[in-house]
Amino acid sequence: MQKSRLTSFKKVIKSGRARSYWLWEAILFLIFLGVGISVLTGGGLIHNDQKFMSLTEAWRGPLATNAFIVITYLGQWQVILSIALVVILILGIFRQRRKATLLLTTLVLTLATSEMFKCLFCRSRPGAGLSLTSAQGYSFPSNHAVVSVVFYGMLCYFLLRFLKREWQQGLVIFLFSFLILWIGLSRIYLGVHWFSDVVGGWSLGLFLLILFLGFYQRWENKKS
Repeated sequence: MQKSRLTSFKKVIKSGRARSYWLWEAILFLIFLGVGISVLTGGGLIHNDQKFMSLTEAWRGPLATNAFIVITYLGQWQVILSIALVVILILGIFRQRRKATLLLTTLVLTLATSEMFKCLFCRSRPGAGLSLTSAQGYSFPSNHAVVSVVFYGMLCYFLLRFLKREWQQGLVIFLFSFLILWIGLSRIYLGVHWFSDVVGGWSLGLFLLILFLGFYQRWENKKS
């Protein structure tokens, strides 16, 4: 009797987690779609894009520009891929093959997904007169925002599983969140993305991160 109650209790917990998981996934994807539809139809977000761009222009200066150029490199897919290869090598040394496979697979799928949506929305970048650095391709969603959320979010997940103390976990979450935030803002400051590009990128990145981690946890549970 006690065993059956315990089993049913575990089922309730698991079903609750599953509902919460899919609810968050639905919310994040709807946010992304909402921003994308606003971009296509010229909705209210477009006016906010112009206002946000004007605000960042007012804060531009040599010191801030140099700082944001450094920050934006941390979100460039070539730089992230280089860091990822080092992390994958370290994971391989410690025989963490599942994590290495997860990291490489998610990066490839994330880049492919982001580029697919760029081609679907075909949004032009801000004019050359607004940009402080060069950028190629379409504007929505921001690759920097999408990839940084997935990659640094994945690194944060690995570290959280390794660290035991709450203050360490809190510090790691804060630092990675801070980095992801400023990578996204750097794209607006440098004039190569609109505000809605970054918001759309963050929401798509979170959607993909949660999706990949959900599949990974199921994979781990089956293998263990």
